[in-house]
Amino acid sequence: MTWQQGAGLPNSASSVVGLPFNLGDGTMAKYTFSLDTKDDVVQAGVVQSRSFTEALETLGQELVVKRGDRLRIGVAGFPPAHFECVSLMGGDVFWTPADQKAA
Repeated sequence: MTWQQGAGLPNSASSVVGLPFNLGDGTMAKYTFSLDTKDDVVQAGVVQSRSFTEALETLGQELVVKRGDRLRIGVAGFPPAHFECVSLMGGDVFWTPADQKAA
C-alpha cells in the first residue's frame, strides 16, 4: 500500500510511506481522503490499497487522528464515504459512519 500526503499540509513536500505491493494484475484502488476537525481540513491526500478496509487501516496508522475527527474517503466517480473516529485503543482507530445532514 502507498500513502501520499497532499501539498500545502504540515509537511508541504509530498511524502510516501509504506511499501507498494502487486495484486497479480498490478492494480490497486486509489482513494482520495481528507481528515477534518469541526472547523478545518487537517490533512488530505491519496492512499492506494487493494481494499477499502486496508485503506482505512493505513490512514489510521499514518495520520494523527483524534476522537471526533471526520474522514472523507472515496474513489473517482463516486461520492466519498464519511466516517467519524469514535475510539482510539492500542494504536487502532475505530471509525463509524458519520451522520449526514440534509443540505
